[in-house]
Amino acid sequence: MTIEELRNTARDMGYNIVKIKQYEKFLPCTCGCNRREMWFGNTKEKSIIYKCMRCGLEVCGENKEDAKRKWNQKIKELEG
Repeated sequence: MTIEELRNTARDMGYNIVKIKQYEKFLPCTCGCNRREMWFGNTKEKSIIYKCMRCGLEVCGENKEDAKRKWNQKIKELEG
């Protein structure tokens, strides 16, 4: 059975097949703190904001997954 046949069968039965997303853990901040505040922004580009509770480093994203991904990217860039 191919993927398309499986999707069609599931759709006929009233189900939908979705890919499981890989869970990504937060990296600790460069200051060593592992606590973040989450803020909701008021614009489309900045709807979720994560901010370090010790040093104030912040990252904005469109949604929680995007903001988490950007947080980890920024930490990797700052660590070198």
